[in-house]
Amino acid sequence: MPTSIEHNVAYIAARVARHLERDLEEALRPEKIPVSTARVLALLADDQGRPMSELADAVLVDPPTMTKMIDRLVSQSLVFRAPDPDDRRRVLIFMAPRGEELWQRIAPAIARQQQRIEAAMGTADLNRLCRMLDDLTRA
Repeated sequence: MPTSIEHNVAYIAARVARHLERDLEEALRPEKIPVSTARVLALLADDQGRPMSELADAVLVDPPTMTKMIDRLVSQSLVFRAPDPDDRRRVLIFMAPRGEELWQRIAPAIARQQQRIEAAMGTADLNRLCRMLDDLTRA
């Protein structure tokens, strides 16, 4: 017997993702940046540099879209490209000083969203949900 859409895991996950995305878009509105830019900056905040393929996977976009996004962020002086010191054929993306300044302004909004979710669910349930969702991506 088919499950109603309200009980369909894919539907529920999409609905939650849409809700959280809209919430974050609203929080980022004063900076006039999309959530995808915030995700790129969050990934680059560790100063390790990332290859384009890793960024595309993590930001949930295809490689050509990521290339266009990085081109735009480079033109805004938020990130820069540099050769990978371990493999000169590869290019890594790093956060530029202007990107770091932007990250410092938006990181609290991202942290507040996470804190609201944790307050609503509790730490243990949130951790369990994250593990379960990670497991679902591998199913």
